[in-house]
Amino acid sequence: MTFAQRLTMMHKTDRAIAMLNETLEVLRLDEKPDPVKLTEALLRRGACYLTKQHADQAVTDITAGLNAVNDALAKEISHSDQNDELFFLDQDNEKTTKILKDVFGGKSGNLVDIHHLLDKAATKIDAEDRYKTVTKVDNIRVCSDLCRALLVIQPGSKDALFKLAGCYAKLGKNKLAIKIFDRLVEDPQFAQDASVRSARAACYRELGDKVSLANDLVVFSSSPYERILQ
Repeated sequence: MTFAQRLTMMHKTDRAIAMLNETLEVLRLDEKPDPVKLTEALLRRGACYLTKQHADQAVTDITAGLNAVNDALAKEISHSDQNDELFFLDQDNEKTTKILKDVFGGKSGNLVDIHHLLDKAATKIDAEDRYKTVTKVDNIRVCSDLCRALLVIQPGSKDALFKLAGCYAKLGKNKLAIKIFDRLVEDPQFAQDASVRSARAACYRELGDKVSLANDLVVFSSSPYERILQ
């Protein structure tokens, strides 16, 4: 019987939420909180909120829980001057997946319902226009977190990868987006997909425009001073 099923049977959801809130506060007092313990506490609180039918809060907790281990690793990598935000695509999420199955999976370990919940949340977010408002940018970041969480549940999911690459492109992280698009193009299913190739080409165009603009600025700013100094 899963944690979520036990909660429903015992009707002690509010008490469980209070205890998990306290646990999370204690964990966050540490400068480097244990990411696995954070994952477990957040996923269990997410299960509580689902029992109370508070879907939005549940999605927030489940997403944060699924990304906690990867976020901790990202901080370690950034401290060692390795700036590759896609490292998590190749990381082993066994501990996170095991906790997820213990909380939600039941005997079969089936996580379709959780995947559907997160995918629906990602689809609802309006991240179409990267230029309008800060709120839109925040939405795109939330959407990218949801896509990363989906990739914990279904590693290598082509749909989640495509959505994640789109989020990175909208955030101006074109190099990261291209890395994902390159992976997709290597897959026979996506090799001739016009939407993937078009999105990939758009990222290359964005990068090309930035490079040419930077070159123009260097020429414009340096050449007059070089003549004066001569």
